[in-house]
Amino acid sequence: MKNFFRDNKSFESKHREIELADEHAVSAEVVVVVENENLKILQNELDKLEDWQRILLLMRTQDVPYSKIAEFVNKPENQLKVYYARLKKQIHESVSHQVSIIKNSSNA
Repeated sequence: MKNFFRDNKSFESKHREIELADEHAVSAEVVVVVENENLKILQNELDKLEDWQRILLLMRTQDVPYSKIAEFVNKPENQLKVYYARLKKQIHESVSHQVSIIKNSSNA
């Protein structure tokens, strides 16, 4: 039962259905487009990374210990902590910068 509810929650969050009145339909489309653009920007940034960097980010988001990650990426465990912090900062800055450029160009 626990897995059933967990699976349904993840399905629902990925496949949200929003019913809106006609007057709100346009604004909902704009929100979806903005979310898609943000996801595209993030995906482009992730595609620029090396394989071991993507593995590090993915495994840390799943709370895998650095010792296990070190086995997969052949990097020192202590260095992975530094790499992870730098990667998060780099991706955050890059995505934020690109999103601000898009917002500025759409406002102009």
